[in-house]
Amino acid sequence: MVQLFAALGGAAKRALFRQYVYGRLRPGIAAEVILKETRDIGISIRRTDALSIIREVTGREISRSRLRFVPDIRIPSIEQFTPTRLRLEKRFQTIFEVRGTNVLTGAPQSRRVSFISDERVSLGDMKRQLLERAQSEYSLREGVDYRNIVAVEGLIREEPPYT
Repeated sequence: MVQLFAALGGAAKRALFRQYVYGRLRPGIAAEVILKETRDIGISIRRTDALSIIREVTGREISRSRLRFVPDIRIPSIEQFTPTRLRLEKRFQTIFEVRGTNVLTGAPQSRRVSFISDERVSLGDMKRQLLERAQSEYSLREGVDYRNIVAVEGLIREEPPYT
């Protein structure tokens, strides 16, 4: 298999990689996992090409920071959510980064949290709920004092729903 793949041209390699990504597409699968799997089975292409294909297949090509500049009192418009082929549990998924300080070391720490809903909700409401959850659930377990939350991206499930 590896020798056959090595004999292929660049476009054919990328097409084979794209097919693999389509077959492997599941919510929560990180790009690094797909890259490692393809390396292990001998289907590896340039990292920048691979990440570009993964973003294209998951529908995250241009999704970054569309929500960062939406005021907290506003409900984000449909256009600010990026359509995705990922199998989302509900129609909308908004990803946030919660930032805080480790209480023992004083080092800054952050984690990603998601707000999922079938209806659009104001950013302020989402932030309040997620920050409360981070402070009640994650702070005690991780020893981090979470104080700040920032919207990273918004995804909307493409129709028909992929469940």
